Amino acid sequence: MLLRRVIQHVRKQEWTAVAIDFAIVVVGVFAGIQAANWNEMRADEARARGYLERIHNDVEADLANYANRIGFWKSVSNYGRIGLDNADNRRSPEQTQ
Repeated sequence: MLLRRVIQHVRKQEWTAVAIDFAIVVVGVFAGIQAANWNEMRADEARARGYLERIHNDVEADLANYANRIGFWKSVSNYGRIGLDNADNRRSPEQTQ
């Protein structure tokens, strides 16, 4: 229908009407592309928020894991010091308690 109207305007040499029709088409295409870009940007931001939440959860889990490891290695180190102290003083583990 729009094409038919444009052809009629060109045949009648109504250049103002042709320019208006052209402007309407250009504005419509621009608005459609802009709406698609906004929608894509919104989807990208939602995806980024999801990634950040997962990264946050992973970092918290890693921190808890490292805290457990530090506690474990402190305990192992403490037992090692006790063992070395007992070896240096020639004591048995039963004598230290």
